Amino acid sequence: MEKQLSMAESVYQKIKQKIIYVEYAPGTLIREGELASELGVSKTPVREALNGLKHEGLIEVIPYKGYLVSQLSFQELRDLFELRIILETVSSKLAIQRITKSQLDYFKRLAQKKFNIDSDDARKEFMRVNADFHCYLGEMSGNKQLADQLTSIVLKLQRGLFLASKVSSLNEMEEEHLELVDAIEMKNEAKAKRLITKHIQDSQKNIFNLNMI
Repeated sequence: MEKQLSMAESVYQKIKQKIIYVEYAPGTLIREGELASELGVSKTPVREALNGLKHEGLIEVIPYKGYLVSQLSFQELRDLFELRIILETVSSKLAIQRITKSQLDYFKRLAQKKFNIDSDDARKEFMRVNADFHCYLGEMSGNKQLADQLTSIVLKLQRGLFLASKVSSLNEMEEEHLELVDAIEMKNEAKAKRLITKHIQDSQKNIFNLNMI
């Protein structure tokens, strides 16, 4: 039983990554049998994985046909970005009060990683580290409920952010990460809030300008 659950989780992660990194673009129809053949597994773990992705809102059931990779509407994106600003600014405020030296050191290491985005694989690695950076901000708040909510929002936005990474200024994003680390280390709450708001609003503009979600 444990092996089957492990297989379902593995399949779930593989399909989710394909959706996040737009190998399965919004509007793509996917079928259990085809996925099972592609991944070399039976239909059972595929069905379990798809059920989990459905609950996350990444796919929709199309009766008698399969599953459709969901679109992100303008309204949903706007809602997610507005909520993300609230969660990250509160996280930074609490982190300034509660952060430990080891947490700050790890946060710095995430911000200091350098990338040369010249391929989809490089962009994927950057997006993973970028997500880790923002999710860790929630973890540093010391509030698990807040951290879980922020992680959920960041992951829901990954598809759009991956597409936007092709037109975003990587150097500017890296500099903003370093500035945020500095603001938190210096316990400058106002600066941290300003940096977070600008950083997230710029990401939102880049995604909306793509008009591809």
